[in-house]
Amino acid sequence: MTAVGDQASHRAQREGRPTLLRPTGALVWIHFETASEVIDSAELVRLLQTSQMAPFVLLTTNEDSAVEHLRRKLPHGTVHQYLPIDQQGFVVKFLDYWRPDYCIWLSDTMQPSMLNTAHKRGVKLIYANANPPQVSRLKRLFPNRYTNLLKQFQKILPISITAANRCAALGVAAENMTVMPALKSGGEALRCDESERAHIAKSIGGRPIWYGIGVRHDELEMIIAAQKFTARRAQRLLSIIQPAHTDTLADFKQRFKDEGFIVHRRSRAETPKPETQVYLIDIPEEEGLWLRIAPVTYIGCSFDKAREFDPLKVAALGSAIIHGPEMNFSQISIARLQRANATRAIAKPAEFSDALANVIAPDVAAELAQAAWLTTSIGAETTDYLFELIQDYLVEKEIA
Repeated sequence: MTAVGDQASHRAQREGRPTLLRPTGALVWIHFETASEVIDSAELVRLLQTSQMAPFVLLTTNEDSAVEHLRRKLPHGTVHQYLPIDQQGFVVKFLDYWRPDYCIWLSDTMQPSMLNTAHKRGVKLIYANANPPQVSRLKRLFPNRYTNLLKQFQKILPISITAANRCAALGVAAENMTVMPALKSGGEALRCDESERAHIAKSIGGRPIWYGIGVRHDELEMIIAAQKFTARRAQRLLSIIQPAHTDTLADFKQRFKDEGFIVHRRSRAETPKPETQVYLIDIPEEEGLWLRIAPVTYIGCSFDKAREFDPLKVAALGSAIIHGPEMNFSQISIARLQRANATRAIAKPAEFSDALANVIAPDVAAELAQAAWLTTSIGAETTDYLFELIQDYLVEKEIA
C-alpha cells in the first residue's frame, strides 16, 4: 500500500470505517494501548483459535508506530484495526460493522462513548491489567465519570492489591473484581519429539552444551573464538550450531574443520558422538528439540535487526539466554527478561567468549534459566482465566 493509501486507511479506521472484512461467527475484540503490547495476548489468541468455538479475533490499538510491523506477524484468524476516535458517530460505525461478542479492555485509558455504547449493545466487557490512576486525581478531574465507566465492565482484573483498592474506592464491588497479574505471553512452547530428545540426551551424556540458533555467516568467527576459549574451561564442550540460512551450512562445516574441530551434521542422521565438538543443525523445525537439550542458547543475528526470534520461546523451555543488543520487535520480551536478571546481554561480538564461558557453568545457567522460566510463567494464570471466561460465555450464548 502506498503512503497515501496508508493515510487513507488510517483515517478511515479512526473514523470507525472498516478496512477489512468481518467473517461470520463469534468475534472476540481485544484492545491494547500500543501495538508493542499485543505480543502479550499471543497465547490467549492461540487458545481461542484452537478452542471449540474458534472465534475470530479483532485486535485494536491507539495510534502507534509499531503497527505495520505487528500486522505482518498476526496469526491466521486475527486482524488489526485502529480504535476509532471516541465520538458517537465513529463508535456506532465501528460497533455496527464488527459486532463483537466479547471485549477484553487492556488499557487504563477509558473511551466513554465506546464503552457505554458497547455495554448498551450487550457486549461482554472485561477490564484486565486494571491499574487505574490515583483516585484523588481522577475524582478531581472527572468526578463520577470514571466510576460510571467502571460499572460498564462485567469483570475487572486489577493487577495488584493496590490497584484493587483504587477500583474499590471508585465504587467497584468486591465480587466484580479478581486480582490477577498482568496478561503476559509465556512464549510458544515449540514442539519436540520426546523419544528423539531422550535418545540424543543419552548420547550426549553429561557434556557441557550450548546452542547457537540462527547464527549468521558473519558471526562465525565469533563462534569459533568462543568455542576455543570456552573449551579450555569446559572440557568436552559440544556446540550445537544452527545457521540462519541452510545454504551456508557447507561453508560453516568447512570453516570449523579448517580450525581442527570434529564436525557432524544433523540431516545426515549423524547423532553427536563422544568426539563431536560441533554439531550442525539444518532442520529448522527441530528448534524445540535443541532448546530442551541445551542449557544455554545464543540468539543469533542479535547484533543488528536482520532476524526476529522471540526470546520467550527459549525462556519457556528452560534454556539460559545470551544475546546481542538488537532484538528488533522482541525488545519488549527481552526487556521483561532483563528486568528479572534472566538473560546475559553483550554489547559487541568481542564479549561473547567471556559470556559463554561464564554462563556455561551449571550454576549460572541454572540461575538464569530459572529466572527466565519464572518470567514466562507470570501472566499464564491470567491467560487461562480469560480463556475460560470467554469460552464459557460463547458456549452459553450459542446454546441460548
